[in-house]
Amino acid sequence: MSYTINEKTFDETENKVNQLKDLLFIFSNHTDPAIDPTKQEEVFKLYDAYQHVQSISGCMIALINDVYQNTQTMEHQYLANRRTAKVADHD
Repeated sequence: MSYTINEKTFDETENKVNQLKDLLFIFSNHTDPAIDPTKQEEVFKLYDAYQHVQSISGCMIALINDVYQNTQTMEHQYLANRRTAKVADHD
């Protein structure tokens, strides 16, 4: 007998993990800017880049939280299906 989880929950989690992977790629490309601190224009670009990184970081934290919540939901679904299957086996 196989135990399953809700496919919708799995798909949502997979989608969020893919979004997180994309954000990690963007994050890695913005965290090591090479600038000349004596040039005001480059300092402003750096400030904009760090604001972008801050925004991405906030999205990453939200996605990690969502993935965690979804994995908890999938665990509960799995255990509920397993308990239901065991009860059905005893009947």
